[in-house]
Amino acid sequence: ISTPYKFALSNVIMGIAFLVFIPFTEGLIPMYVMVGVLFLFTMAELLLSPLGQSLATKLAPTAFNSQMVALFFLSVSIGSALSGVLAGYYDPNDAGAERNYFLVLGVASIVLAGIIAALGDDAGVTWDFIGQLQSRKVKVVAPLVRRIHSVASDSALDQLAKHGGFAMTVRCDGDLH
Repeated sequence: ISTPYKFALSNVIMGIAFLVFIPFTEGLIPMYVMVGVLFLFTMAELLLSPLGQSLATKLAPTAFNSQMVALFFLSVSIGSALSGVLAGYYDPNDAGAERNYFLVLGVASIVLAGIIAALGDDAGVTWDFIGQLQSRKVKVVAPLVRRIHSVASDSALDQLAKHGGFAMTVRCDGDLH
């Protein structure tokens, strides 16, 4: 399964977990329901977190791997902060507040999953490769990008020439050593 579909599956599982709470919003929640919902949350998290970290390091230039993982964790913390904001709208005096809360979160998660799955692998995104492209990576990188900013060697240029047409611009700014 490709990365976008794993993200979508994670969101569907999370949405189902929220929707499972709805029949139990009146009164006490049985222990087996709590265990089941926590199991679903755990499965969704196990799909989402390692995948997000892996994607952050794959897409980042080598020199910025740790910064991209930190950015991933920043996005998680922003999500946690937003969940606190959403919890502020909860009114314990409203009998239907819990039902509406879990319904909105469940449906929103599933709708988001549908959007991610619809976009799939081809989201209309084009990529630029920034960094030194090595000759052994030309076959993998060239079909995925529209522009390569620099190459590591003449052999990388030779590999690019074998792979297909390309245009080259040479800039000489500043003092060359």
